[in-house]
Amino acid sequence: MKKQLLTAIAVVILAVTLCIGIFAADITVGTAQELEAIMLNSARWSDNITLTADIDLTGIAQNPIGTYSNPFTGTFDGAGFTISGLDIATPETVLEGDGTLATVDDITAGLFGVIKGATVKNLTVKGKVVNNFVPKNAESKVEGNHSATGGIIGVALLGSRLENLTNMAEVTGPCHVGGVAGYLRNFDEDGVNDTLVAVSCSNYGTLTPSLGNCGGVFARIYAKSTFDGVAVSVDGCSNFADLSSASVDRNRLAAIAGYVRTEEGIVEIKNCRNEGNITGDGTNAEGSNRPFVGSVIGRAEVHGVAANPEKGTELSGTTSALQISNCVNIGDMNSTYCAGGMVSLLSTAAVCTENPTFITNCLNTGKITGPSYAGGIISYTNCTNPAADADGNPLTIPYITNCLNTGAVEMGSYSAGIIGQVKNVTVANNVTTENMVYRVAATDAGTYSVVENNYYVKGNMVEMAPVGNNTSLEFEQLTDASIYTALDFENTWVMGDKCPMLKMAENEVVNISAPIDIGALIPQLPEETTAPETTAVEETTAAPATEEGSFPVAIVVIAAVVVIAVVAVVVVVSKKKK
Repeated sequence: MKKQLLTAIAVVILAVTLCIGIFAADITVGTAQELEAIMLNSARWSDNITLTADIDLTGIAQNPIGTYSNPFTGTFDGAGFTISGLDIATPETVLEGDGTLATVDDITAGLFGVIKGATVKNLTVKGKVVNNFVPKNAESKVEGNHSATGGIIGVALLGSRLENLTNMAEVTGPCHVGGVAGYLRNFDEDGVNDTLVAVSCSNYGTLTPSLGNCGGVFARIYAKSTFDGVAVSVDGCSNFADLSSASVDRNRLAAIAGYVRTEEGIVEIKNCRNEGNITGDGTNAEGSNRPFVGSVIGRAEVHGVAANPEKGTELSGTTSALQISNCVNIGDMNSTYCAGGMVSLLSTAAVCTENPTFITNCLNTGKITGPSYAGGIISYTNCTNPAADADGNPLTIPYITNCLNTGAVEMGSYSAGIIGQVKNVTVANNVTTENMVYRVAATDAGTYSVVENNYYVKGNMVEMAPVGNNTSLEFEQLTDASIYTALDFENTWVMGDKCPMLKMAENEVVNISAPIDIGALIPQLPEETTAPETTAVEETTAAPATEEGSFPVAIVVIAAVVVIAVVAVVVVVSKKKK
């Protein structure tokens, strides 16, 4: 009996080994033809693949590796090589109406369409990716799944890892368009949960979104995970391309992630960098469709679901949180609505009580323009009154600490050097050299708002009373270390030659301009903005062709020149006669 049992175990082990060998082969790829064979054969989408050379796919038949119904689940190691000549174009399909109806496998595009529990690493791509799916709107779904487009990955699902990836391809599509990946989605599935990780990913490619969310590195991040830890981790990612979007439907635009939403679990974004200028134009958009522009995130929603006995749902989202740290932006943020140096809009729900949401240790040096809301770090918060303990103290509220802004912030309805609108947020130990807005926070709203121990240069735009225990500086006082008593110069800050600097960014170049004395212009500002082209026409029409008195002066000057010329001729003639 014992011998038969051992034989049975051996047979099982052998069978498992053979299955692994068949379904998850370890292979090397060094030619375009070998890569083509993988792209066109879904049976190979669980292989562990390593590149051995640069590959040019020009003229080769191409197809995204992985779909929603059959995602790539293996490992793809680019080994530092480049895939060029990428030319992915999905079928021209529509959600409804005339034309070919889309299926769930038609709506993602990239070198990889969809990956799940997979690793893609050490790779650069060049070429173009075009998603030809036509949705009804930016949130349209096919079989419950969103469309997404990325230079390298369309959609990355539960437990995937993206590492050391660089996009140099042109990326075009609807809904969710990202340089490296369109959509990072980490949902619990069948009781399985794990962290989705993206580390050291960069974008240099041109992005052309037609609708919805767009991000230099990622367009959208969505978490609904009960994993005991971080649900989605983004670390050391960078954007170096200029980005723009004129969508009138959910225009969320950023260098790292256009739109972030968590309904359960922590989303962390750290050590990231943007050097591109970002522009969101939503002139004809309304409500939440108007452009939200930021370097790290355009629009962020930290939400949960309250218990509803009638529907049989329990309280969820208590672990939801967004945590941003050690990020740098040097690009300009331009929006026709809302713009922030790090984040444009941050919205949090009352049920999110277990983990803190924060922005800390971040630097902005870019100019921020948002006529409605603008902030050197964040423009707008919409944080619901949080749950309180037995003594009435909030269990947790978002905080913004140890951040530095040296970029100019254009005045809007709500604008300031650190945060435009405050609602149930702690804003402490920050520094802004912004001189066009008077204080660190433009408005103070919400039962639990705390704005204290911040430092800002006194400006000339609007004289607003300071909020909390904050310090107003004259421009000449920026380098006076004795003033910054609330800052931690041992661990977090260092005194620079122009102002206090964060240690993590002390080698960054900052340019600080002295305050502009525009106080005399304030009374002349109109209550409502006049269209520039109308003003220009009126000025041109009203201006006389010549200023009064200039015509007689011109005649005198011309006559004098003529007289001098005649005299000169007479003198010359007289000399010749002699």
